Amino acid sequence: MAIASEPIRFTGDTKRMDHCVRGLGSRVVLIEYGDFACERSAWASSMVKGIRRHYAQEVAFVFRHYPRIDLHPFAVAAAQACEAADLQGGFWKLHDALFEQPRPLDPVEILRSAAEVGLNVRRLRVDASSSVVRERIERDVSFGRAAGVVATPTFFIKGARYDGDLAPLGLADAVRGAVGR
Repeated sequence: MAIASEPIRFTGDTKRMDHCVRGLGSRVVLIEYGDFACERSAWASSMVKGIRRHYAQEVAFVFRHYPRIDLHPFAVAAAQACEAADLQGGFWKLHDALFEQPRPLDPVEILRSAAEVGLNVRRLRVDASSSVVRERIERDVSFGRAAGVVATPTFFIKGARYDGDLAPLGLADAVRGAVGR
């Protein structure tokens, strides 16, 4: 298991500050800094789903935006769409749908995915350009930079950056070790 020694803090009120899937009695927090337009983030998403299922009671999963606009021209648009979806209670629906889309991701696919998961696309388009959405994404990116994130996906387990292999068993083994089973 390869976990960096410098921990980061899990920030406060998960309902307001982070997108969090939490199991009852969670002892471990797994944070992902991801980019919806990134192939590696999309690939890792299926691995994280398995971890979320297997450790539903022991692990809280947090997703934070880290759009790599230097590599993916529509990364910010996808993050904005997910934040706008959150205003309709659909963050996780669109999160999952976007990571299941074939790459490269583009605005047409983003809106199609939003419609397919039952979101009000007209409202989503308006909300995506709001200051609330922009500030939320900027906060995640700022936290990521402060934590030393330079690539996506980047994971933190119990506050420590995971620097190990992103092969399916690598991250799962690190989570298993943190959970203690």
